[in-house]
Amino acid sequence: MDHDLLEDYRTEIQLAPGQVLFHEEAACHGLHCVASGLLALRKSDGVGNSVILRLANPGEVLGFPAYCGHMDYTASAEALQDSRVCFFPSRLLDGLVERNPDLRSEFARLLALELKGYGEARLQMATRTVERRLLDLLAQLLPTCGRLDAEGVGATLDLPLARRDLAAMLGVRPETVARSLRQLAGQGLAHFNGREVRIPDLRRLKRETR
Repeated sequence: MDHDLLEDYRTEIQLAPGQVLFHEEAACHGLHCVASGLLALRKSDGVGNSVILRLANPGEVLGFPAYCGHMDYTASAEALQDSRVCFFPSRLLDGLVERNPDLRSEFARLLALELKGYGEARLQMATRTVERRLLDLLAQLLPTCGRLDAEGVGATLDLPLARRDLAAMLGVRPETVARSLRQLAGQGLAHFNGREVRIPDLRRLKRETR
């Protein structure tokens, strides 16, 4: 019954690159689940500066902190490529949670996992080199933005982030990113040409990001 209700109340939203799913400080009216594509959660300050907090891949749910805390959204969600998102309204979710204690526990678990993810990101920012963080990001983007070469050894990735966003996400200046890109190219790990990234050896990338 509850599964049928979810299907009945589900709304699908199609987004083109650059379109915003929801804005920071807007009222939260439910939860969004990424069905396909890639989205970025972006936070801004009062003078126009912004930073991407994290990326959202297919299967991820957006809006847990705002929904569970009965708050406005704390960040904007922006599509980085053609994306499809499912929306479930609060009036439906509230009733399901009320009738299903297990669902309430699952929501709490997912919220805890999201908060844990932010903590791990801060730890990586403090302990890993810029080059390692860049490789981690490339590995994260490969499933949605990459394509294998004919031999299946390497891959080409279309980077969905501008250099300034890449630098802000890594917590460094753009010139630091430029130096790190040159170092990765010199090591034969990744070659950058604008937003196209050529990864010659996927196995080596996997070893480097363990």
